[in-house]
Amino acid sequence: MRALLLVVVALPLAVAAQDLRPGQYRTTTTTDLPEMAGKPMVEEECVTQKDVDEGLSKIGIEKESGCKVSNMKRSPGKMSYQIACQEGGMKSAGNVSGSMGADAFDFVVEMRGAQTGGKPMRTRIVGKRLGNCK
Repeated sequence: MRALLLVVVALPLAVAAQDLRPGQYRTTTTTDLPEMAGKPMVEEECVTQKDVDEGLSKIGIEKESGCKVSNMKRSPGKMSYQIACQEGGMKSAGNVSGSMGADAFDFVVEMRGAQTGGKPMRTRIVGKRLGNCK
């Protein structure tokens, strides 16, 4: 479950490098995972130009989590990719798709694996740029 939650937290920052401006972002994450349903998670993250240049797909994912991003597709205002995680012998995989602009993004994450009992888990992540990093 830990790796899955790390992915959910990290995914708000996985946006297209050509569209997103560096800065401080507030993200609101909502999910249908029973223990988190109805309890939005709000966080702030500093996104640097280096983070943007590297595609942002690894921010917040711990190295030992075993999560990998593949099949990243970018087009103006849109992005999608697949993610696969393995931690403690448990595997999960899913798809991420969404829209973004220079100062905001809106993504949907659909994950499935042992941590979700094989059932799909849907998470929505909305982010808004607040200004320069603190």
